[in-house]
Amino acid sequence: MLGPHGVIATIIEEPDSTKSPDTETSWNVAACAAAIPWHGDLNGNGTDERGWEIKTVVVSHHPHKGYRKQGLAGRCAAALEEYLWQQQELAERKAKLELWVQVVFPNNVAYWGKRGYVELRRKTMPIGSFNSAKEWDLVIMKREVEIEYQG
Repeated sequence: MLGPHGVIATIIEEPDSTKSPDTETSWNVAACAAAIPWHGDLNGNGTDERGWEIKTVVVSHHPHKGYRKQGLAGRCAAALEEYLWQQQELAERKAKLELWVQVVFPNNVAYWGKRGYVELRRKTMPIGSFNSAKEWDLVIMKREVEIEYQG
């Protein structure tokens, strides 16, 4: 899914160091976010637009671990933004980074809106899209990050 240019940021929980060395331990992903180059939305719109699509923002499926509502997914997305900004600045010396998300209305629109994304377009998806039993709205949102150069 990430392809050759995609990136991912993760927050990982270290294994429990209090367990005996004979006990099997594992590293748990607490949260992650990924980004791929933007080449337009699922409906084929915006193929001339550029930037990066934040593809996934996930907090661990271990609700008993207390990861939810701690801002971990937001920290991963912020780390991605910082990395993408640094890469673009090095490559192009641009002062603007364009970030995109495709979200289901109304589930995630408020979440991304609080993070500075604005709705650009919306399309009602028919029954059967992604195996859905009812129609749903796909919302394309964008955020532009502008940085002033120092020096």
